Amino acid sequence: MKIFHLNAFATLQPEIVERTELAIEHEVSRFSKRIFIWTTEESCKEHGNHSELSVIVPLDYIRRSTLYRIGDNKRHFYLSTREIDLWDEVRRPGVTFGSRPTWIAKLEDNFQDRERVRMLVERIKKALGDVVKDRSGPADGWCSKDWVVKFIKDEEDHGEFCRGRLGCVRKTVTGIV
Repeated sequence: MKIFHLNAFATLQPEIVERTELAIEHEVSRFSKRIFIWTTEESCKEHGNHSELSVIVPLDYIRRSTLYRIGDNKRHFYLSTREIDLWDEVRRPGVTFGSRPTWIAKLEDNFQDRERVRMLVERIKKALGDVVKDRSGPADGWCSKDWVVKFIKDEEDHGEFCRGRLGCVRKTVTGIV
């Protein structure tokens, strides 16, 4: 999209409003090594009054990541996974990449952190299973917000990542939805 502004010499000069490639590249390199909470464009299937949430986990530590979210069919809910290209996702406007803290941990591409990611994915699945089994919660326990908050609380109890960071992300998640 181009917008024209008058410059000092009273001539029209085009000014590109889109984000520069360098800024996008910087954000992609930052987020490609982080586990973070993502808000999708869809609204919550159960409530409809907040965005659906998902968890993003690094895949290649360059620009590909895996998106984990609650999927559903007519019979049950399950953990849906999808590979995303952060380069494409960062270009889209959204609330995730604002000034709010939504990242949980920063990882490096090494054996120890790949093992941490594998164990983390197991805990993501466990949190979803716990929320789905617990029908005493609001909205029959199928809400992505309930799942993400349960996952963050479990990570706080697990103690692998910084508790202050997790608490800050939990406040952000409960505040943006």
